[in-house]
Amino acid sequence: MGSVIMGSLCHAPALWVQTGLTHGPEVGRAVPVLPPFAPPSAPAGPTLRFMGACAAIAALIVAPAWGRAAGEPWALDGFPLGWLLTGLGLAGTMFHEVGHALFGWLFGYATLPMFDFAYGGGLALHAGRSWALFWAVAAALAWALVRFRAYAVVAVPAAAALALQLLLGFTPAHETLITFMGHGFEVLVAAFFLTRAWLDLAPRGWLERGLNGAIGFGMLGQLGVFCWGLMRDGVQRAVYAQQKGGLHLGDFSRIAAEMGTSVEAVAGFCLACAAVGCVLPAALWAWTRWAGVEVRLER
Repeated sequence: MGSVIMGSLCHAPALWVQTGLTHGPEVGRAVPVLPPFAPPSAPAGPTLRFMGACAAIAALIVAPAWGRAAGEPWALDGFPLGWLLTGLGLAGTMFHEVGHALFGWLFGYATLPMFDFAYGGGLALHAGRSWALFWAVAAALAWALVRFRAYAVVAVPAAAALALQLLLGFTPAHETLITFMGHGFEVLVAAFFLTRAWLDLAPRGWLERGLNGAIGFGMLGQLGVFCWGLMRDGVQRAVYAQQKGGLHLGDFSRIAAEMGTSVEAVAGFCLACAAVGCVLPAALWAWTRWAGVEVRLER
């Protein structure tokens, strides 16, 4: 290659290198070998204050859950916070059962998510495993990966799902994953909401952005308090074991039995996943500012 020169792009320095070609359309053309660093165009303060307000609202909504987890309901456990927490819990239950269902279908189980009006919470009912369904889902994911390979929003989830399916689909571990991905899907959905809020990708303005932030923080906070209660309190674990008629059908109980560990350990792992789901969207926002990447929604 030829001489190294400094150039600029959008008023940011970048390293450019002469191609050194002697013929063709690229003669003498300077090409960048390091990505240009562009300082963020907007200050961080407004976003940090906005997301801080979302976190504060979520903390108020989740506050009654601390009393419930400790077995000592507070005065806050009424209208409006108790009602808002109940609504947040119903949303979490819906996403929880949808997570079981989606990962059931991924591994060849036709699954129907529903609320459980007999014992509370939800259920994900599935039939026996169908290998025809397993391979049909695999073929659909492979097609999506090839057809939409230029679109990361489709290609990355399709590749991840296909990899999980082929790596775990022939081992007993896939059953454990289906069981965990009730709470795991809650984390994914909450992280999705928080990503939209941090990067300001809500198409209907500040109200939708605020709802994304508050619900995302709230879902993770509620799950965190639930896991914390199971980790610290034997009474909470005993109550958890009595759900669905006392048959130890709770997700953490089943995973603990399958893996030969304790409910506390499974709850601790889930709490760590919730923490990661809270931190990663903020880290992504910070990275976009550091790298000078502009993420915007075409309205």
